[in-house]
Amino acid sequence: MRKLIIFLFATTACGAPLPSFDVHASSKTTLPHQSCPTCALGAALPALSGPFGALGNFDLSQTQDFKNQGVPKDHITSVKLSALTLTASPTDGACSPADFSFLSGLEFHVAMSDGSQDQRLAHIEGANGAALSGTSLGLQVDDVELAPYVKSDTMKITTKATGHPPEHCDTDITGALTFHVKAHL
Repeated sequence: MRKLIIFLFATTACGAPLPSFDVHASSKTTLPHQSCPTCALGAALPALSGPFGALGNFDLSQTQDFKNQGVPKDHITSVKLSALTLTASPTDGACSPADFSFLSGLEFHVAMSDGSQDQRLAHIEGANGAALSGTSLGLQVDDVELAPYVKSDTMKITTKATGHPPEHCDTDITGALTFHVKAHL
């Protein structure tokens, strides 16, 4: 019994795992439709390039998932994006289907609130510049350490898109992001 107590004390006091948890965030932006028969699929798409909805000035520590952990920002040791999924839907509901066929590529970037230290966070590209398809996209996440961004006052999450405007329907794009956070006690 004494050995068990010593073992439990040693593993919890000396070798306790760092607290880690997931934080979920989401944002939505609307792309207006535009008939553009001469638009090239690989051209820059200004309507989806720039701040992504509410993530333009984003403080991860203010999300409910983060607040529920009771961890101060200065205790963060690592933050990584673990998943980013986009969903397309028609804005008015009557126009369908809405999908990602108007895109040939999309990148998400993170930067400090002043725009410095810009890094690519996640991306997706159509094969050989072809259009993307489907109503839901899972982006490939880049291995970027986000702790310095999260510890700052706010960070910017922006997009760079190639494609053309949706031709038939205004399209709502909802982004769902999952961040994995590690902290020290």
